[in-house]
Amino acid sequence: ITAGLVGTIDFPKVIESAYADGVRAFVEVGPGNSCTRMIGAILSGRPHVARYVTAARQDAVSLTLRTLANLIAERFPVD
Repeated sequence: ITAGLVGTIDFPKVIESAYADGVRAFVEVGPGNSCTRMIGAILSGRPHVARYVTAARQDAVSLTLRTLANLIAERFPVD
């Protein structure tokens, strides 16, 4: 977090690196859903799931349950 506040994080590079390592599911737990939108743009046209679990004026429990359901439907292991 400190590095992100003090310096610059190359978000597209981080996402591309994670994708190259085999990551296909991205879950945003921070406020809003800006990272989820950016991931969608970065990985456009490639198979992946990007979901958020917190958003203004939306129930966090419902969003979390919906996200878990999405991951299960996409056959990602959920524990």
